[in-house]
Amino acid sequence: MTTDFLGLLVAVVGIYICLPLAYKAYKTQETAEFSFSMLFLFAMPVVLWIVYGVILGAMHLVAVNTVTLFLTFYILRVKLKYGS
Repeated sequence: MTTDFLGLLVAVVGIYICLPLAYKAYKTQETAEFSFSMLFLFAMPVVLWIVYGVILGAMHLVAVNTVTLFLTFYILRVKLKYGS
């Protein structure tokens, strides 16, 4: 197993975790179960993965983690907009 594959697998798991949460926020516009600290703590490693991917020149890591970060920011936006 190469390190690139392992890094990509970790990034895909991040999307897999975040996608149902973002979908629920989109459908119900309720985000009471998401605290700001949880969203921050989830986003910080994703940002670090993006930086790591840029340093390595591994654009697949950057791309996949950017999607995860976008989904996290979407949940945050819904939380701020609807105040739930």
